Amino acid sequence: MRDTLYEYSEELEATITVRELKQDEFTEEDGVEMVDDAEEVEQDSSVREVRYEMDAEDALEEVAESLLMLAGEGLIADPGAETNLDIEEEFKKQGRVAVLNCNFLQPRNEGLKYIILNLWLRLIFRARDETPRLPRAALEIRELKDIAPSVLGNSNYQKEVKALQSTIYEIATRGGSRRILMLGSTQKPNDVYKPVRTNMPVKILLQLGEEEIMSLDRSYNFSPRQIEQLKDFDVGQGMLMADEPHWPIQWRGARCGLGLGDETWRDRYAEAWGARVIKNLDQEAEWEHEHADREIYINARTGRVKPVDIESSKLPDLGEWYLFPADIFANVPTTLTDEDMQPPEKVDIELVAATLEARREYDIPSDLSLQRAEKTTHRSLSFQSGEEADDKRRQAILDQHNVPPTLESWVGTTDREQRQKILRICQVLAEDHRNEITTQQDLADATDIPRGTIANWNTENAAFNNCVTKEKGQYRTTAIGQKALDVDWAKLDAEL
Repeated sequence: MRDTLYEYSEELEATITVRELKQDEFTEEDGVEMVDDAEEVEQDSSVREVRYEMDAEDALEEVAESLLMLAGEGLIADPGAETNLDIEEEFKKQGRVAVLNCNFLQPRNEGLKYIILNLWLRLIFRARDETPRLPRAALEIRELKDIAPSVLGNSNYQKEVKALQSTIYEIATRGGSRRILMLGSTQKPNDVYKPVRTNMPVKILLQLGEEEIMSLDRSYNFSPRQIEQLKDFDVGQGMLMADEPHWPIQWRGARCGLGLGDETWRDRYAEAWGARVIKNLDQEAEWEHEHADREIYINARTGRVKPVDIESSKLPDLGEWYLFPADIFANVPTTLTDEDMQPPEKVDIELVAATLEARREYDIPSDLSLQRAEKTTHRSLSFQSGEEADDKRRQAILDQHNVPPTLESWVGTTDREQRQKILRICQVLAEDHRNEITTQQDLADATDIPRGTIANWNTENAAFNNCVTKEKGQYRTTAIGQKALDVDWAKLDAEL
């Protein structure tokens, strides 16, 4: 990484070309600045170009600073990580909506939100620019004034916001030709950067107060009837301002855009993850109404079984994720009984995880489970050699696929045909519900693998012995063998 950064810093000419706005497109309050020592090239009476030069070391410093900020918060993932988005592929998935959520960032990292949003928008713009056959893009940006403010000095992160403001301006002026629709919301249009708002000619006006109406009246010259209507719109009704006003129009937001201010994101996340959660501040009333006959519950994060006593207020904490034994019995095959689940027993966390997964309404393609933050976190950031980076990438992929450490030797070095044969044995044993496989010959007959091969593996092959065991005269698949069956080995080989 370090060598790559230096390579680019040496090759970078660091010349930025900027289109100068026409005089009627900006005012002093828009924060447009000129640089005295810049080279100006006259093109015509209304358009000029101003070239700025940036020292290569300064450019490197800017890039490294942004990279370290992102890496320090764990936001830079391996190129092969499942959580990475391929923007072009997201465009093709017309049944989905991609949402950028930065709520998890700490207040101290507010500036990172602008960097990430800028990158997100740039990737969208570039995808539509380079591949015109992709479906159209529709962007919804709430509180447009925060990312494209009319007065840059009002922002606490001027450098980040200035770069983002430039991206928003480019989408507002050139996005139409690339079939990018941008919908922005704000309380006061004058708080939005003027070159942006003037390039968004279609306005949707919802119910407004006296002050907002007076501010807009200077631009639109509302009639008395229109003013009264703007004051009296019901929720969801509004006025469309294009070439002329049209009203009343019934506006209803998409389900993904509706706010849930009375329900925290952690509670919504819990239910999407498959857990139950106490949401009502009056916990006792909610429990009495929903689960009055329950005597125990299971913490969905730890697996700990806990007692319930309404009279002494022994209930799940507000926001605590939990399950009931019945949830496990109904969703996951298990030999546990009600008697096994008595406080303070602990249910195997893998059994809890399987239950949560089975209870989800929608599939989640990768592990997005929440991790408990430590009170004190130490991070060590350093540039790595290519070999070290490859080793970390390989280990990250193995971890993503939940490959047991004892079977990591199966990846890349062991004969794949042998691996497939051992997996076939594990599958056959897992399906041997009648306990008919008691000898190596039985195993050979059931799998079409020579008995001599199985005998050799039984004495020499560590992977085989990790996956297969013999208990009380019966061959069984071990827990490691069960995990091996869950791994998508073909996909793993392709990623590595």
